[in-house]
Amino acid sequence: MSIDQYALVGLALVLGSGLQSAIGFGGGLVAIPIMLLAGVPAPQAIVMSYMGSLVQAGWGWYRHRDAVPWRATLPMFFLRLATLPLGIWLLVIFVRTDPGRIKQLVGVILLVVLAIQWIKVTPRAHVHWCWTLLAGATSGVGAGMIGVGGPQMVLWLMAHDWPNNRVRTFLWISFVQIVPFHVVMMGYQFGRPIAGAVVIGLMFAPLVVLASIVGLYVGHAMSRKVLRICMYLILVIIAIVCITKS
Repeated sequence: MSIDQYALVGLALVLGSGLQSAIGFGGGLVAIPIMLLAGVPAPQAIVMSYMGSLVQAGWGWYRHRDAVPWRATLPMFFLRLATLPLGIWLLVIFVRTDPGRIKQLVGVILLVVLAIQWIKVTPRAHVHWCWTLLAGATSGVGAGMIGVGGPQMVLWLMAHDWPNNRVRTFLWISFVQIVPFHVVMMGYQFGRPIAGAVVIGLMFAPLVVLASIVGLYVGHAMSRKVLRICMYLILVIIAIVCITKS
């Protein structure tokens, strides 16, 4: 990668981490499209985004490890793990046939994800197993295909009447659980460039952690409604650029 690409990768990871901490979602949704627009191949962009987020999620999980609902994470973990190879297989097809289409796909999916965020769900003690199956399966495929598997899980979690700390730790540990398997599968499919992406992602990890701390402060200092509107506007702009610049 060029110096400019390194700078844009760092900027993408910092922005994604800060917004993730401030809003509660959207790290990969911001970071991966920016890296794609900077000319970083999709497999490397996904892995770089994961490395920074892994440090962030791992630290959050460690600090609140006593609140992690371990047993509750297992069904979602196995569903995501089972469907992850399908998503990676689809990514392989896009990379080998028409890499430029990946940016368009990411842009379209960003708009779909934003539309999903407006769905209102009524929290309840138990969610029907069909919704768990759907959320887990689409999360695994989305993560494997373009590195975006979080929004489906967030929507599923919002359907539970769980306290905020339980929701946050569920997301953190779910990410920590799946990333090692995902990176190994990506390495098997795409070879040595994935190892380089791991190193670059970890190199930016200190900046990611710093951005997450700033994001938490901003999230507490500003209105959550204003932050979400800003987040939506940023993602809409990124999505339009991805679709039109491909």
